[in-house]
Amino acid sequence: MTIPNNGHPAHDADGPDPWSRAERAILGEPVERLAAGSMLRLCSGVCAAGAMLIVAAWTVGQAVSDRSWWSQFFAWIPTSAAVAASGTLAVAAEAARRMMLRACRGVRASTRLTPIIAVVLGAWLVLAGAFAVLDLGAARWFTSATARDERTFRVVFWNSGAEERGPWANPIIAADPSLCVLASVINDDQVVRISHAMTDDPVNHPVWIFRHDRFIVLSRWRITRAGFLTLAISRGGGLDYRDQGPKRYYDPGRAMFFEVDFPFPGKIKEPGSLPHQTRVVWVVDLPSDLSLPRAMVTEQAARAIAAFRGPTLIMDDRGLWVEEARGSVAGFPPPDLLVGDFNIPRGSWSIGTLAGMHHPALEDAWSQAGRSYIATYPRRWPMWHIDQVFVGERFRAVGYSEFSTGTGTHRAVWSDLVPVDDER
Repeated sequence: MTIPNNGHPAHDADGPDPWSRAERAILGEPVERLAAGSMLRLCSGVCAAGAMLIVAAWTVGQAVSDRSWWSQFFAWIPTSAAVAASGTLAVAAEAARRMMLRACRGVRASTRLTPIIAVVLGAWLVLAGAFAVLDLGAARWFTSATARDERTFRVVFWNSGAEERGPWANPIIAADPSLCVLASVINDDQVVRISHAMTDDPVNHPVWIFRHDRFIVLSRWRITRAGFLTLAISRGGGLDYRDQGPKRYYDPGRAMFFEVDFPFPGKIKEPGSLPHQTRVVWVVDLPSDLSLPRAMVTEQAARAIAAFRGPTLIMDDRGLWVEEARGSVAGFPPPDLLVGDFNIPRGSWSIGTLAGMHHPALEDAWSQAGRSYIATYPRRWPMWHIDQVFVGERFRAVGYSEFSTGTGTHRAVWSDLVPVDDER
């Protein structure tokens, strides 16, 4: 082999050709190979830089969360999307680097990209590990799941987004909830179907239904008290998918609490023959306007809930709802359960403002029992886990998942719970 002055490699007539015919056909002669190598080197570098930018943006979002308005957009980067996008770019960077080395074989080849891509691949492995722990519940893969028994009950929450079509009750009926909370549903016939399916004996064990504004509660246990308010969250800049033309949709946010006579001890599905204790459930539906700082939204919601003085309704001895005197309450009573559409991804810092209003703080049910990837919005291509269940110290989550009702904008979420201490 000799190298002519023009920098092109040459080979003896009887010696081996450094490039195969296929390579020559694809990449051309040496001059073209140098140009192709430069282009491949550029492509590899761009892909590597893109992968690192995605990892860096995701890291900022996890570190700062939604404490600030600007950081919430980084915090909203789905880990699954970050893993897929950065992984694809990392593989493309390595493939381009290898093609560059082959293209420049016998001419010249730069190895400067090798350590850079090694760093990119290492960062991606860390990101993939974080995805396994944060979004797949890998820490619970090595422990056996708790089987449902007579003390287990299931909570279902679904926000239809007021866009459900056709029959949608069957998936909820199949979930067999003891407590079902619905938001923004518009088909009352389906609600009736769910209520009929929740009991085998409507005379002795009726399903209790409470409805106010956007919320509907169906419970196997007697609902004894409820309160509700509009949160009056500040109006945002109008970055809401529900906006139509010049009309700007304003969602002030809503919250409700209700109290149930919860059976202790014994079989959860036999509420008529057991002693009861009061348990409190909060329901929230926070604004979806993307321009609103989430830290501000939860802070304003927490203040509104703490300042709540009514109205509250109680069920009298005749089974009728009557309004309590104004000022009979000072804020929502401390919750044992919190469910709702937060419009904030699971694990965000701002959610702690609501979940931590009372001591001890409520804990995300997925963190106790989630064993797989869960996302609830949008329904067809779920990317964000914004519909959530939180549990207090009186309950423990032993199961957690989601399902599609086949309609609406959100997927439904359910959690299997057991009472922690019958004496509390």
